[in-house]
Formats: sequence, structure tokens, C-alpha cells
Amino acid sequence: MPEGRDPPLHVKRRAAASARARAVKSDARRSKKYWSAGVTERSNALDLEANVFTLDDPAAIARSLKRSAEASERRKAPPFRSAMSMLVFYINRAGRGLSEKRRRVLERAKDELRRAFERYSRGRKMIRKLKNGQYRIYSRKIDEQTGKRRNLGTFATREQAQKHERDIQYFKRHRG
Repeated sequence: MPEGRDPPLHVKRRAAASARARAVKSDARRSKKYWSAGVTERSNALDLEANVFTLDDPAAIARSLKRSAEASERRKAPPFRSAMSMLVFYINRAGRGLSEKRRRVLERAKDELRRAFERYSRGRKMIRKLKNGQYRIYSRKIDEQTGKRRNLGTFATREQAQKHERDIQYFKRHRG
């Protein structure tokens, strides 16, 4: 094309359309990459207090989540479920970028949240380590006569005890 002459209109339009398409793709890539940040900001689960997940005290995190969940008008699920969902979502979203110390604080916050809502985890403490290094499974129900949980077996490793506990739960749910 000789100097001083503009390219034909159809070439200009094609270039402009191509530039717009690249911009749209770039925006789409950017929003897909960080979709989870939008969930935290605009979630219908609950309105969080600022910097709640940066607190160092698990009980303070749990109290804040409980306050937010109970005060929120936008949540769709019950308060406990909304609060726990947001905490789990944050832990999962952080992924490998979460330091071991931070992960421990947030995992303890889950237990504190259960305590705050008086929802005790099912089966969480049913496997206990004995002084001799073995692991014992106790039933979830407390025996009315003795006031204690029934011993369901003792195992050499935690993995064996967990496998046995899964088997127990499977057979409880799949009775013939």
C-alpha cells in the first residue's frame, strides 16, 4: 500500500473487531482465573466482617462468622451451614498458598464454630489414641446403663481404625 493512504475500511473494521475480541478474551480469562474472589465479596451466603480470616484466634474467627451468619438477611441456608461453608470455601480457595500455621488456625476455627453453634462433629473423636500407641474406636451413642461409649475395636494404626469405622458406617446404611 502506498504511503500516505489509509487502509480500506473493511481492513480497519477487521482490525478493530480483532482488537475487541482480544480484549474480551483477556477480560474473560482474568475473571475466570479469580472467580473465587468475587464469591467472597458478593456471596449470598453471608456478609463477612472485614479481615475475619486473618485473625489469629480460632474462637474469634468462629464468633465473627457466627455473628455474620445470624445477622445476614441474604443467606439461603441455615446460619451454621452458611458460616461453615464460607470457612471451608476460604480454606479451599487458599489451597497450597496457605501456610501450615494458618491452616491449623482455620481448622481449629471449624471446631470452635461447631462448638459455638452446639453442633458437635460426628465421629470426629470416636477414634482415640491409647497410651500404648494403638487406636480404639468408640460408638457414637452413649450406653444408657453405663453412661459410656461402647468399644468397637482396637487397631494398630489409625488407618486401620478409620477403614473399620467406614465399614461400620457402610453396613449401618446398607442393611439388606
